[in-house]
Amino acid sequence: MDYPVNDAMNVLYRCGIKPVPTLMKHLKIGQFQISERTVRRKVEILKSGKKLEDKRKGNKRPKILSEADMDRVENQLQRKPESSAPELVQSLKLNCSPSTMNRELKNFGFRYMRILKHKQQRIKFANDHSRDHQWKNTFFLDESKFEGYSRRFACYQKSDSRVIRGRPKHPPKINLIGMISYYGPTRLILFTEDMDAKLFLRFFKLLQKDAKGIYSNGR
Repeated sequence: MDYPVNDAMNVLYRCGIKPVPTLMKHLKIGQFQISERTVRRKVEILKSGKKLEDKRKGNKRPKILSEADMDRVENQLQRKPESSAPELVQSLKLNCSPSTMNRELKNFGFRYMRILKHKQQRIKFANDHSRDHQWKNTFFLDESKFEGYSRRFACYQKSDSRVIRGRPKHPPKINLIGMISYYGPTRLILFTEDMDAKLFLRFFKLLQKDAKGIYSNGR
């Protein structure tokens, strides 16, 4: 029987053949012409517990977006990950609605989720310093800003008597920067200027001098 590629991948995956290189090998034996990127995308769908759709003509209505279209969409998201569904349709000049784009993105494993803040960089940093027993050779530097007004953006109120509060255009603020370590903290520097590279280097030299003294005395 002449199976379409989706049926072949459904069968292979169900039989325990799940690594992409192994799937590519079996698909090549079956003379299926498919790119590794497309295989990886289909594997993500199979991992979610769904089956790949039967692509044979007459079984279902044709897809509005082709595999080539979705490859372009994926490339665009790699370049501009914050692109919305309407922006993708417009920038790639695709003949579909934003709702169709949103549906197809879900079918290919994309989810509209919160952007993570440097999670991977933090994991890499921790792994790179995993041999530093109890972090004795590491100093942690941080800078914080404190503004002289309430930061509360919500409170209990009634719809017919809303709470209105003004916000100063340039509220008074103070900035702090310092470092801590296993052996103790450095000085805490207070400043009111906006941080830039030149100011950071000046503060860092002072903190580095403190850190060397603290480290030498601690050892």
